[in-house]
Order: sequence, then C-alpha cells, then structure tokens
Amino acid sequence: MICIYRDVTRQRQIEKRLKERANTDELTGLFNRHYFFRQIPVALPLGAGLAYVDLDNFKYVNDKFGHDTGDKALMLTAKLLRKHLRGAVIARLGGDEFAAYLPEGCTEESLRTCASDLLVAMIDAYDAHEAYQGLSASIGVALVEDQGLSREDLVRRGDLAMYTAKRLGKRGYCFYTTSLE
Repeated sequence: MICIYRDVTRQRQIEKRLKERANTDELTGLFNRHYFFRQIPVALPLGAGLAYVDLDNFKYVNDKFGHDTGDKALMLTAKLLRKHLRGAVIARLGGDEFAAYLPEGCTEESLRTCASDLLVAMIDAYDAHEAYQGLSASIGVALVEDQGLSREDLVRRGDLAMYTAKRLGKRGYCFYTTSLE
C-alpha cells in the first residue's frame, strides 16, 4: 500500500486571500462595487432598502491634510457604516461613495430613523477630529415598494436622493420619492 499526502493548506489560504481581494475594497475592508451588485438579488423583495452615502467636503480634507488623512476618514466611515447598518451588505463604490443594501424588513420610518442616526454619528465622529471637521455626509435612501423594481433602479433611486440631499445643503439625508425624477 502506498499513500501519498500533499498539504494544500497554503494553497487554500492563497485562494481564499485572492477571492477576498477580488471582492473587497483593500482600504476599508468593505465589499467593492462588483461584489455589491452581485449580492443584491435580481428580484428585489418588498421591504428591502438602500442607503447611498457620499461624503461632503472630502476633496478639501484630501487637499488640505493629504491622502493619508483622507484614507483614515474613509476607514472611519466604513467603521461607522458597519456599526450602524448591521445586517446590511455594505460597499465602497469608489472614491468617497458608499452604499448599503438592507435585504428585508425595512419601512419608510425605520429607514428614516436609520439614516438620521447614521448621519448624527458620522457628524459627531468627524467633528471629534480636527482634520475631519467640516466633513459630513449626504445620504440618499430608497425603499422597495414596487414589485419588479430592478437593482439598478434601486441604486439609481438612492443616488438621485443622495444628490438631492447635497443640493439641499449637504449634511443631511433625502428619501426617494417619484417627485425627484
């Protein structure tokens, strides 16, 4: 009898790291855009929600204090999103834009409360650091209320609501309604 053993532990670890790197943002540890869209189901369930977050005045922080400080602000943002959006699929979409998909059980009231609490926590955290003072967030919130809404439309609605929040003075949130179209 001949037995041949081969330890594949190292190979499996490398494969696992490669898969993680392909699906996550290296700086924040959040999912990346590609993985985020794969995690949102094609057929969205009623009661799912989305928060689209964009940092206000982020370019100023990067320009005045350097990219290292900007990177730390992005990492702090990721930490706050994880803490306040438990159960959500959270991603850094690029630059200073983030999105969180809440898969079930959302109501307009619960999403408004969530966005308000997140915004307060972000402002408090940013104001606690001298380099981040003036940094805030604009949040667009969208709720799946219609059967057949596509994931692309859900994200577009969140994005549209976020830009409305920015246009209304930043440092706030806006809930998607059809009147924003």
